[in-house]
Amino acid sequence: MTANVSDPGDTTFTYQWYSNNACTTTINNATSSTYTAPAQVDGKTIDYYYKAFDAQGSGSNCAKATATWNNVKPTAVSLSASNTTPDENTNVTLTASGSDT
Repeated sequence: MTANVSDPGDTTFTYQWYSNNACTTTINNATSSTYTAPAQVDGKTIDYYYKAFDAQGSGSNCAKATATWNNVKPTAVSLSASNTTPDENTNVTLTASGSDT
């Protein structure tokens, strides 16, 4: 997530990320314009909040950024067979492999 801010009289900002919508519970060491949220389980949505501060220490409003983790379907990678041209009444073992990033 990246914080976007503007101030007509300033171009240098510091940042603080928060875990609550009142911007009172800081996230430790989250003081950059970007914040990398820790990995979560499928379907989880978490709101994060941030403030920007100008060189004089004036803080912005408490802004919200939302992160949602989505499940990615696995990909079928390959299929192999123990015998690709079996005689009748012969068992064939099929082996599937997949990948899920």
